[in-house]
Amino acid sequence: MKNNTKKLVCIVMSVCLIATGAPLCNPIASVAKSSSTQVSQEQRKEELEKQLAETDKKLKELGKEKKDAQEYLDVIDTKLDTLKQQYSITQNEVEQTQSRVNKTEQSIKTNTVTLANIETDLTKMEAQAVKLESDYRQIQDRYYQRMRAIYISGETESVLSFLLSSNGISSFLTRLEMVSAISRRDSRLMKEITDKIGQIQQMRTDLGNKQEELNKTQKILQSDTESLKIQQATLSVKEDEMKEKKTAMENQQKEANAVLQQINDETKEYSELHDMTQEEINQIDREIEEAIKKYKDSLTTTKKPTTTKKPTTTKKPTTTKPSGNDKTTEKKTETTTQAPAVSKYINMTYPCPSYTRITCAYGAYPGHKGCDFSTGGTTGHKIVAVDSGMVIISKDIKCDRSTCKKSYHGSGYCSYGRYIVIMHDKPNKNGETVYTLYAHNSSRSVSAGQHVNKGQQIALSGSTGNSTGPHLHFEVRLGNGSYNDAVNPASYLP
Repeated sequence: MKNNTKKLVCIVMSVCLIATGAPLCNPIASVAKSSSTQVSQEQRKEELEKQLAETDKKLKELGKEKKDAQEYLDVIDTKLDTLKQQYSITQNEVEQTQSRVNKTEQSIKTNTVTLANIETDLTKMEAQAVKLESDYRQIQDRYYQRMRAIYISGETESVLSFLLSSNGISSFLTRLEMVSAISRRDSRLMKEITDKIGQIQQMRTDLGNKQEELNKTQKILQSDTESLKIQQATLSVKEDEMKEKKTAMENQQKEANAVLQQINDETKEYSELHDMTQEEINQIDREIEEAIKKYKDSLTTTKKPTTTKKPTTTKKPTTTKPSGNDKTTEKKTETTTQAPAVSKYINMTYPCPSYTRITCAYGAYPGHKGCDFSTGGTTGHKIVAVDSGMVIISKDIKCDRSTCKKSYHGSGYCSYGRYIVIMHDKPNKNGETVYTLYAHNSSRSVSAGQHVNKGQQIALSGSTGNSTGPHLHFEVRLGNGSYNDAVNPASYLP
């Protein structure tokens, strides 16, 4: 019988859940999923530790032979990438733990207020209960006195004799009204007693519920307080771990910068130091996003129309010399030269016409989302727009030198230094808007909002910001123009 009842309950609950559109999930599955995520993260941390050990071993082997070699730098970059991933995981753990701490603290704060309110309510209710009990006792005493009076006087029989001894109808009615008045007074007294008993019973129920609420809130507070201590201890450990990883990352970064600078100085092929932070990338992305919103609507009204030249006709005289005394005659023939068709898609030229060899390719090291054109150790070379479009950014990235922790400040700038972004008139073959970025310039010769033609000078090359020496950092971005939309510029260049 019990099993049948349980089955019936399960069926009813299932129907209710389906009818209300509630998801048929269970907490065990959620816990399992959370546990699986935790295990996966722990496995990833173990994998990164193994990778770190392998790169350390490789660095020791290379350090004994050729510490300044490109191979050594590549291994350092791999180690840096591993350290960054470790730091990111730890940072995420810190943020999650901090979030739990904040929620627990808020829960404690809320429940502390709730507990105080419950205690206040209980005090008021207890005072009301005391008054109700007092009122009840007074009414009860009056009732008992009335019952004793009825008993002693034999009022039931007296009332009957009182009515029957009436002298006529008028007297009878008068006496009946008097008896009725006494009866109504007794009924009111009885109702008062009944009402008070009901109020007292309800008050006792309310007091019990309120006390139960108080006990539950106290347990939650106690549990939250104990949990908070554990969470705060965990947070402290994770924060220390994050600091250690950040220090290790910064130390490794300094070594990588020194090795890269040495290699670049020897080859005279310069590029960026390999430590562009996510914060710097996000800043540039935000600037481009804001610029796109500002200029996208105006692009169609400001760009110059593209025209196709009409065929031109040139007359080329030809002379036929006859023999003897024949007269000389000129025979004119016409030749037609057709202008090449203008492509409806973007067609780039090189951004630095005097230096067209890519010296540091797209993806040459983790996080390199452009290509570099080293300018032979000299600055001031012409930088041009690779195709026509609207200049949406032309600015300098500066920082507060008193607070900036960067070891480099090329010409007093940070990140991309003096940089330019162009939103081009023509899309790529997939119909996507194309944006190009030109960084580390020594000077800028165009302003935001200005339309430029293909091959038009927009800047002079330099070494501003995050740079080991004179070069141009060139990027091609698609779609929304973000860092994640960057593609290999070599696919677009001649």
